[in-house]
Formats: sequence, structure tokens, C-alpha cells
Amino acid sequence: MNFGIIGAGNMARAIVKGVASSGPIEDCDIFVSDNDPIALERFDFDFVKKLSSGAQLCRECRLIVLAVKPAHAKEVFAEIAPVATADKVIISIMAGVGIPTLKAGLPNARKFVRVMPNLAAKAGKSMNAAHFVNLTKEERE
Repeated sequence: MNFGIIGAGNMARAIVKGVASSGPIEDCDIFVSDNDPIALERFDFDFVKKLSSGAQLCRECRLIVLAVKPAHAKEVFAEIAPVATADKVIISIMAGVGIPTLKAGLPNARKFVRVMPNLAAKAGKSMNAAHFVNLTKEERE
């Protein structure tokens, strides 16, 4: 089950660092996309596959984290909506962007997770609250 992050900023870096420190990941590739080539260049994890297109990332991944600033939500929705299908799990860490907004922006998607991490994620010590919509037990784990 490939894992992708749209947005190559500080929170994306913290998530990848946390995933990597939790041990080996079998049968899973990690992708990151950002429309800013400089942000992608700075994303210096050698095991992460970098893409310039969020739509391409959506095609490659089943788990997709939206790690962009809320002001960019509509732009990201417009790009990925055609490929954000019912089998994809859309995980949003965008502050203030609730499940109704995610459903409206990505009408073909059916599985959503809204997570509110905090700044301690940068040190691997974040306490997160999550809300799940239509996920299987395996997907929640």
C-alpha cells in the first residue's frame, strides 16, 4: 500500500521522519509531491520518490496525505479530484479544513481521515487526534 504526501514542507518532513524511524516498511513506497521544485529538492530523504504532480502521486498511492496550507486546498482538490477515487484513503492535516470540505472538494473519494498533529511532530513527540470516515480495520491500522 503506497503512501504519498502532497506538500513537501515541515510537517511532511516530520511525518516521513516518523515513519522511517518506526522500522522497516515492507511492500510500500513513499512518495512526495510539491509544485515548488525548490521544496522538492530540499526534501532530502533518499528513500522517498519525488513527483512534481499531485495527480501522479494519487495514481501511485492508496494512502494520500494532504500536507499543504489550507489556502492551497482548492488548488490541490482541483488537481487530484479526477484521480482521488473511492479506493483512496485521503488523510488531511490541513487546519480548519473539515470532512465536509474534503468531501465537497474530492467528490469521488469515500475514505477520509482528518488528523490534527502539533509542532512536536518535528521532534517525533506529537500527540495527534484523528477522525476516520469509511475506513476498514486494516486501513485504520
